[in-house]
Amino acid sequence: MHIPDGFLDVKTWVTTYAFSAGALGYSVKKSREVLNDRLIPKLGIIAAFIFAAQMVNFPIAGGTSGHLLGAALATILLGPFN
Repeated sequence: MHIPDGFLDVKTWVTTYAFSAGALGYSVKKSREVLNDRLIPKLGIIAAFIFAAQMVNFPIAGGTSGHLLGAALATILLGPFN
């Protein structure tokens, strides 16, 4: 996240860390089931595009900034587990 230090309290970041760890574990497990050699080049191209597009930041309230939601774009283009 692009937020100042101390912007989130401990209760918030511990909770989001726990949810993120669970989601990451599930995603790795599911990716191992469905990832094939034909899909890997497509994933690489999408990842390169998203990396470049996320370089554009825009300011939002409270001294924070935002950018393109790359995971959402990849999911829309490739499907959640493809």
